[in-house]
Amino acid sequence: MYYLTGTSVVRIDQQDLGLLVTARTVHADRVIQCYVRGDLAAWQCPQEGTVSFVLQEGRAEDPILLLAVDPADARRSYWAEVMEQAGPLRRIRVRTLRRMSYAPGDRWRVYLGPAGGGEADELVCELPFYEGGRRCGGWGFVWGEGGWGHGGHDAAGWGNNWGHEWGFNADELEWTSQPLARGTYPVKVTVADACGNESAPWEGLAAVSTPPRPAAALAVQSYDKTTGRLVLSFKPSQDVG
Repeated sequence: MYYLTGTSVVRIDQQDLGLLVTARTVHADRVIQCYVRGDLAAWQCPQEGTVSFVLQEGRAEDPILLLAVDPADARRSYWAEVMEQAGPLRRIRVRTLRRMSYAPGDRWRVYLGPAGGGEADELVCELPFYEGGRRCGGWGFVWGEGGWGHGGHDAAGWGNNWGHEWGFNADELEWTSQPLARGTYPVKVTVADACGNESAPWEGLAAVSTPPRPAAALAVQSYDKTTGRLVLSFKPSQDVG
């Protein structure tokens, strides 16, 4: 058995060795499979709700799918079943700059609603801005207010934060959805502090556009030998109205 929901790609980084795919999952007792271009490329057990796959043959444009499966099915490919059920798929990607105005303990939350829905009511990603308080200071932290900040060598400031305005090394939080069917999805992003208080949300709609699914159930309705008239029937594509 496979589970299409509950596992979310956090980010996909391109490296010299290929792609590094990092994801979070709620399926602690299952195995997470990683499919690349339709092939079952790797699988692993999540550690503290996280999995990371190094795809040496991966490219940025490759379709990637993550599935949670029962441990006994770790080597079984479900790609054909998923594609038959879902049809053509695309992803939604959400990014937020890790600005110095966010404090240690602040958490980034992304909510997603169903296609055609009016509200993004499912929490699909929650990440700390500065995990363990790391990278929350640095050059430029209080520039203009009397000092240079805390001087952390790997902190916000030069590059990570100022780089957004200067065009280099801006640091971001990122969430990438599982493949989705065509439709318009409500999206909401908030920031929660250490006490759980949420900011006013940013809300929007993300349109997922895919090639239309083909017609199905082609059949011969009738054939008249005397006139040569052939009548066919088919089930129209759900995506062409």
